[in-house]
Amino acid sequence: MPVPPRSTRERSWWRSWAGAYRQFDFGNVLRQFVDPAYAYPALSFVVLGAFAQAASFLYLSALIFSGTRLAAAFRRRRRLSATATSAAGVLFLGFAVKLTLASA
Repeated sequence: MPVPPRSTRERSWWRSWAGAYRQFDFGNVLRQFVDPAYAYPALSFVVLGAFAQAASFLYLSALIFSGTRLAAAFRRRRRLSATATSAAGVLFLGFAVKLTLASA
């Protein structure tokens, strides 16, 4: 399978990164860590938000780039891809059996 052109890869990286941020609501989560009695609560909120944004950016970038490398490796090695897919299927079937036996 051919590797997509660089512009397509860059667009997919930005689309993945932006899509992950839509899933997270910073306003409701960070609000609980800001003390309203502090003289400058907006400053606390901005600092916490900046740290959260930086950590999320680094984490999501690492996830996206490692996922790209893994996808390329699986494209090159079809047997490895089939084995990993089968192993994941066996794990899910094992979990289903465990769940069934636990609820019986």
